[in-house]
Amino acid sequence: MTRTRQLLCGSVLAVSIAAGAAPSASAMPADRFAPAGSASAADEPAPPVRVVHVSSDSGFDWRDAEIGAGAVLALGLLGAGGTLAVRNRRRRGRLATTS
Repeated sequence: MTRTRQLLCGSVLAVSIAAGAAPSASAMPADRFAPAGSASAADEPAPPVRVVHVSSDSGFDWRDAEIGAGAVLALGLLGAGGTLAVRNRRRRGRLATTS
């Protein structure tokens, strides 16, 4: 493998890992931010209070575990497939040049 190709593969791997490790963006409603020069929050009426009842279920969520395990399995299979593809390509190249 040439040095340029090694650098390219390393860069792609680093970007892929960074993209997977980066936290996802959290969205906030636009009405929470007052534009410059508008009335202050004290001048506006208070928004209605909404009461939310949350159950205290502290059990293990198997559906979330299945999704996570499936994602890890898919990434592992992609990595294994890529490794096999690169190995086979190298072997074919060697056989073609030695014959």
